[in-house]
Amino acid sequence: MGVFVLLGVLLACTEPKVDSGVSVPERVVEPLPHDDVLRVNHLQLKGTHNSTHIEPPTVFDDSHRYTHPSLTEQLEDWGVRQL
Repeated sequence: MGVFVLLGVLLACTEPKVDSGVSVPERVVEPLPHDDVLRVNHLQLKGTHNSTHIEPPTVFDDSHRYTHPSLTEQLEDWGVRQL
């Protein structure tokens, strides 16, 4: 059964080869004012590491003595954008 599921997924991901005769204009992307200045390393996102960590009943190291709030609270109230 796994082979048929994989085949279905592969077929669903392929684009149909239908030529409708209608040409679609290419998307033109206009440059933004700071495109030549800003780089990926200039981006900063607020994130949490081990985002779902819950303090274990027995703590062997003090670094594990914490519990993160729920993912919903982190995203909505803390402004976290990287989990």
